[in-house]
Amino acid sequence: MAARARILSTDEAGHENRIELWRKHVAEPLLRVDWTVPEGRDCTARLLPVICAGDIEIALLESGPFDITNTPAHAAQKQHRCSLHVLTSGHRVITSREGTEFMAVKTMGVMLDEGRFYRHRSDNEMTRALILMLPKPRIMERVPAFDRLIGPPFDLSCEPFRLLQSYLGLSSAGVDLNVPALARANADYVIDLVIMMLEHRAADAADAAQRRTQPEARYRVILAEIERGIGDPKLSGKTVAARVGITERYLQQLMEMHGETFSHFVLRLRLDKAAALLVSKRQMRIAEIAFLCGFSDLSYFNRSFRKRFGETPRGYRK
Repeated sequence: MAARARILSTDEAGHENRIELWRKHVAEPLLRVDWTVPEGRDCTARLLPVICAGDIEIALLESGPFDITNTPAHAAQKQHRCSLHVLTSGHRVITSREGTEFMAVKTMGVMLDEGRFYRHRSDNEMTRALILMLPKPRIMERVPAFDRLIGPPFDLSCEPFRLLQSYLGLSSAGVDLNVPALARANADYVIDLVIMMLEHRAADAADAAQRRTQPEARYRVILAEIERGIGDPKLSGKTVAARVGITERYLQQLMEMHGETFSHFVLRLRLDKAAALLVSKRQMRIAEIAFLCGFSDLSYFNRSFRKRFGETPRGYRK
């Protein structure tokens, strides 16, 4: 992303030319990604540069529905770059990378290797995101475990990200963060904070490993077994306990120690999977998705879905 000083927006073009102009002037030369819009939806987008200092580029992106792909051809141009994408507004964004798919919601962020394939999809009427394009070698030399720490969404409640957010907010307060004399210092500060975020994630992972007692290990085996059988409407605590080699009572105790009963956990997992499929598998009928996620009663699925997400499956998909 070679961000420019001025705001770039589709507002300047007619509806019929917006996607072509956006791809030609922003998506390809600046973001260096393939950008498409779901059939029948209008292209609405706006890019506001925040910092283009030293070897970092940061921008605020606003967009309607989109399908953004970092194709192998695009990735080949960005082998030495990585990026942090932070969803600041919008219902959800589905990200796919290396055979895995996950959903990010507001205040969550994902770090990606720009030298590899990834895809972002959103059906939101309006999504706002903060995008940081960063020099991968500078980060990897200080964070050797970089490849293991990127991918799954970040919980951005950590102190390093709050500092980064405050710092970037100086731009909207009228402070010019692109002054040439300060460019390198600005870039170094941003990179320091990103590295602190990665180190914070690494420390959390290490702490979790140290806390993994035998009950914790058994609990994780239980979760894996539930996820494996989530599509079976007859999945029960008794069945899972037998597969894991413990009593049903002990299984319930382990679940309750982590703040959730077996039945509540299974229902939540099924509903979360259904929500992701409603967005990513738009060609599938809602009933098919419900049955695929282990619901044998469509009415119960609809009631449960509305209770959890505040809208019907059909409304959620729109």
